[in-house]
Amino acid sequence: MPPLPSEPGDFEYVAEIFQANGEADARSLNNQLKINVRIIADEFLEGRVSDNSTVCQGGQALLQSLYEGPATVHWYGEPIDGNLLAEGDNALLPVGDEPFTVYMEVSPVQKGGRVDNEEGILQFDDEGQGLAFDAYTAFTIKSVKVYAEESGSRLLVLRGPAGLSITKVVPIPAGEHRILLDLDINPGEGYSLELRAGKPLGLNLGGSDFPYVIPNVLSINRSTQSVAFYHYFYDWEVEFPYFCGRTPVAVEVLPTENTPQPAYSPMDVEIDLSSGINEVSFTEESEGAISWLWDFGDGTIGTERNPTHVYSDTGQYQVILTVIGQDGCASSVTGTVTVTETDVTAVGHLAREYGMKVFPNPANGLFYLSLDIPRPREAEVFLSDMLGRPVWRQRLELLPNEAMEIPVSGLPEGLYSVVVRLDGAQVGRRVVVHR
Repeated sequence: MPPLPSEPGDFEYVAEIFQANGEADARSLNNQLKINVRIIADEFLEGRVSDNSTVCQGGQALLQSLYEGPATVHWYGEPIDGNLLAEGDNALLPVGDEPFTVYMEVSPVQKGGRVDNEEGILQFDDEGQGLAFDAYTAFTIKSVKVYAEESGSRLLVLRGPAGLSITKVVPIPAGEHRILLDLDINPGEGYSLELRAGKPLGLNLGGSDFPYVIPNVLSINRSTQSVAFYHYFYDWEVEFPYFCGRTPVAVEVLPTENTPQPAYSPMDVEIDLSSGINEVSFTEESEGAISWLWDFGDGTIGTERNPTHVYSDTGQYQVILTVIGQDGCASSVTGTVTVTETDVTAVGHLAREYGMKVFPNPANGLFYLSLDIPRPREAEVFLSDMLGRPVWRQRLELLPNEAMEIPVSGLPEGLYSVVVRLDGAQVGRRVVVHR
């Protein structure tokens, strides 16, 4: 069937059969297929390759989605169906000798519905109500927020067009919790998400502003009881394929015998903010590179050959190094930085286990550090300020029954952390420098 030109809007398209196999249709009353279609004015999302650089023959292309916001991103070899080549906002793909095109599929994740139960009167019941909604495109209800007075399993039901009924038993602890649903929704009207059995959940009387709309995706129209109520399911998290389909992204390949080999260390590293360390020093180890572009995974980039980068928040960050070779083409490599923050009380407990002592505390010139260890141990000792910036660091062999010196005479007064790493563990103490 050829494409049908149309303006944006809501339409009913009708396909009618006049002749089947060259003969008139004797059943003329059932020869129509009708479908409701919503057409929107939008554009393809943007993607690029290796920061718009040509990729070296035999290198690795960095596929980059430029969509801003939470989303699932897949890269395919065809505009429809086709093989899945890679996943993620930034993904590496080996290239051969010839240019080619990849197709980026973005599924945005957005929120809808009431954010919380702050407005109106909070109540709890198990009366089999829920929320009524319409779907304008296919999407998945990933999760919702609920409020429970008591822990226990609840029976939820999704009702929809043509008698659709899907049940799901969900264990829900007491309090405010986000529950995973992963319910797939097709376009249509007359859906509802309801509580059918189990202990009560929280709802609001008043304070709602129906409808709650994610444009061109869904509309939460009312409670199944009345618009005066908002039943049970708050802050919907939904994921949907982007309306305009996959974006074609051309991968240009430069024939060369001088393909750079990107590499760096550490490729995979973990830092603990509670230890006082919040930075990673990267060493570039590439072959044949003449320039370097770093993406540290937290929204910042750098062009130094051997950078040191500070991380301020916990999370897992994909670090990408893209290098340019002498022929002007690019190749990329990725690694991971995992940033954690151990509970300070847990670090203090480990310090007690190792018999860690730092004295005098406060001090104005020197701290002395000792550990209750039965034999010499290789260790890393460092002192950092409260912003996590290391101000002194040393790798050494700690000896039983001996104290080591930590000089602080040149430091401004304030609160610091002394941290020791040994035997795969980390112990620390808070100390005060005074003048």
